[in-house]
Amino acid sequence: SGINGVLRPGIVHRLDKNTSGLMVVAKNGFIHNAMINIKIQKKYIAAVYGIYDEPAGAIDDPIKRRPGSVMIRDITDKDDPDGKVCLTYYRSILEEKEKEISLVEFILATGRCHQIRVHSTSKGHPLVGDGLYGPNSDDNPNDSFPNSKEMDSIIGRQGLHAYSLTFEHPENMHFVADLPEDMRALFPSLSEEFFHELLCKTDGLS
Repeated sequence: SGINGVLRPGIVHRLDKNTSGLMVVAKNGFIHNAMINIKIQKKYIAAVYGIYDEPAGAIDDPIKRRPGSVMIRDITDKDDPDGKVCLTYYRSILEEKEKEISLVEFILATGRCHQIRVHSTSKGHPLVGDGLYGPNSDDNPNDSFPNSKEMDSIIGRQGLHAYSLTFEHPENMHFVADLPEDMRALFPSLSEEFFHELLCKTDGLS
């Protein structure tokens, strides 16, 4: 609805709280409504604990709300009537074996709440700094990563960044956002230029 006939601008899509990165914001209601039917491809970079056994793959596990919780989601069986189909593609792009952390690209085939955080945690790789699903959280504690308190303190939020955004408007629009400073701080020996080139290469721009 509008005020005095003027349509309100709106957010075309959302990001989880404390997730950084690119978003599409419409300048007016007409464009907002038009964008609802336009396919928007988003790619994410996450800092996760551990190193995936397979450097690339898909996580195809339904998600449902945890009983008794408003926010927390869990993996469930495929025959669970309360589970929602959930498919995530991942690819490791940087591994720091000494610190037991990795940078991983995630692409969502579905758009469930907390999808990346839940799927990665279910494979034994919670996101660095994740206060809901991470190893130092109250609801999903995990003592598998002895350096996690130090790593969590460096970033202070879940290490998740929407780095690439593509859509038609009307021609092809493609945007890339560099890795933010707090995520780069997890890898202090690597330069900002290094991460810029890594993200461009990961996104197929170089």
